[in-house]
Amino acid sequence: MPSRSRPSTAIDTSARTVCPPKDRDTPTARNMAPTLGRSPRRARSGFCLTSHTMRAVVCRELGPPSTLRVEECAPPEVRPGGLLVDVEAAGVNYVDALFIQGQYQIKPALPFTPGSEIAGTVAAVGEGVTGWQVGDRVLAMCGLGGFAEQVWIPAVSASAVPAELDAPRAATFTQSYCTALFALRDRAGLRAGETVLVLGAGGGVGLAVIDVARTLGARTIGAASTPPKRDAA
Repeated sequence: MPSRSRPSTAIDTSARTVCPPKDRDTPTARNMAPTLGRSPRRARSGFCLTSHTMRAVVCRELGPPSTLRVEECAPPEVRPGGLLVDVEAAGVNYVDALFIQGQYQIKPALPFTPGSEIAGTVAAVGEGVTGWQVGDRVLAMCGLGGFAEQVWIPAVSASAVPAELDAPRAATFTQSYCTALFALRDRAGLRAGETVLVLGAGGGVGLAVIDVARTLGARTIGAASTPPKRDAA
């Protein structure tokens, strides 16, 4: 599948930079992507030997992205059946804005750390997990907790990141591209040779829809509200 697009904003925690793609450089995306520093820690397979805190974006009150704070907190424990991941980049999606404003159908108790998809490296492997080892590159949908230096994920939710895919692109792949694939293949029944009109083509899902539609053999027509977004599409 083409890798020209980066469907949603990515927080690159390892490089201490915020990485919004040009077509998604909106005030909301910028405000929701604070830079995280790195705290020293050590871990190994089976359990976590952590004597330091980590930094995480914390939502303590419902509201706009400006209410979020970067705080020092305890790192997640390594539990059986899962992986502790050093987060290198985290995708910023519309659903994250809904979570922190209390507008999503799932309403986590306060305080919580938002962030639904991540990419990084395995820092520790939980009991009973096979097929993964410390240092493996992974991407995953984590639901919540992704805007942090470390996150615990069930091992079954992790996918290996190919060498050709950097962390910011890996962190923004799952949500947008799975949405696009499900909509086109499973709902619309798209077939090769058909034409797809993509509204909002300069946004995260829109860019993914164009890539997926072309991969499925369809012709695409992109529509977007501004020249930069149309150029991106």
